[in-house]
Amino acid sequence: MSGGSYNYAYRHLEQFGDSLQTEASGCGYADRTLRELFKLHCYKVAEAMRAIEWNDSGDGAAKEQELIKACIAPEALPAQMRSALLRDIEEVEEAMKTARAILEGGA
Repeated sequence: MSGGSYNYAYRHLEQFGDSLQTEASGCGYADRTLRELFKLHCYKVAEAMRAIEWNDSGDGAAKEQELIKACIAPEALPAQMRSALLRDIEEVEEAMKTARAILEGGA
């Protein structure tokens, strides 16, 4: 398979960033800086989306993980990793209890 496994969805986000208004034009927003930063974020997410689409289409994009991580808030990734590790530890602890019961002849 080549290209377009997600209908080039990343292009829609790039186009959104391209058309995002950053100058006040009566649409009611007040913070140009936030809009500029959000526009840059859209481009970062679009780049990660493109890498994912290329990899899922078989075209290959070597930096997918780095691009995804660049889109995630710095405080979010460690919290997610901690949650995943705690789940893994709980599963290992449960498996150890089962193994102990089997070895001790209780199960």
